[in-house]
Amino acid sequence: MEWVITMITLVAGCVTIAWFIRDVRKENSKILKSMLDVQNTSLAVQKTSLDVQREVVQILVKIEEGQREGFRMLSEDMTKLGAILERVSFAPR
Repeated sequence: MEWVITMITLVAGCVTIAWFIRDVRKENSKILKSMLDVQNTSLAVQKTSLDVQREVVQILVKIEEGQREGFRMLSEDMTKLGAILERVSFAPR
């Protein structure tokens, strides 16, 4: 009889350990899935941030190009104005 009780106790212990391991694996799976979701969300935010930074760079490049063009035109206008003033100041009266 003692042998039967030992076997039943052993089987019950093994079943308990198996259930515990199964529950731990399920819980770990849930935690890992949650971590993966957080990482995916973080990656999406980083991609969005990178897209915004690219757009900002493009806007800044356009502003810089516009400023260069404006300064070039201003320089040409100042040269023309200087030439006109030179002709006017040397014109006979």
